[in-house]
Amino acid sequence: MLRLVAREHERHEDVLILDHPVPVAYSLPARRRPIVVSTGTQDTLTPEEFNAVLIHERAHLRQRHHALLLMLDLVHALLPWPPTVRRAKTTLPLLLEMAADDVAVRACGSRTLVDALRRLATIPGVAGALGAAGPSTGALAERVQRLETVETGRPRHAARVAASVFATVAVVAPVVVAVATIASLSHVC
Repeated sequence: MLRLVAREHERHEDVLILDHPVPVAYSLPARRRPIVVSTGTQDTLTPEEFNAVLIHERAHLRQRHHALLLMLDLVHALLPWPPTVRRAKTTLPLLLEMAADDVAVRACGSRTLVDALRRLATIPGVAGALGAAGPSTGALAERVQRLETVETGRPRHAARVAASVFATVAVVAPVVVAVATIASLSHVC
C-alpha cells in the first residue's frame, strides 16, 4: 500500500518518498526500498543530516533489528511475566537505536546526527517500523545525551559483549524455561 502513495527517491535506490510536510523517517523489513522518508524530512534536514539518517536506517536493516524486535515481541507474547522479558521489552528498542546511532556517528560525526535527531523530534511512532528519532521523547533525550557526552567512534568491547549477552538471555532464557515446563507437564498429562 505504501507504494501507492510514495515515489522512488531519485538518488537512493533503497528509499521511498512520501509527499507530506511532517518529517518522517523510518525503515521497514522489506526487500525493496525499505526506507521511507517524507518530503518534510528532506526540507527539514541538511544534506549531511539526511545522509546520517539514511545511514542510521540502513544500520537497522543490515543488523536485522526488526528481526530481534519481532523475536522479542513473540517471547513477550508467550511469556510476559519474567522480569528479564519485561526489562528486555522496554530496554532493547533503545539499545538498538543506540547501535544504529553508533554506525551513523562513525560515518557522519555525532554533531550531525544529534542535529538531525533534534530536528526530527516531532516524528510520530510508526507501528512495525524503526525510526531515526522514535516515538519516546525520553528515549530520544537519552540518545542525544549519550551522543553529546560519550565518544562513540568505536563501541567499547565490554559494552558490546554486555549488550549481546543481555539480548541473548532476554530471548533465550524464557524460551528454555517454557520448553522445560512443557516437557515436565507432558509427564503429568
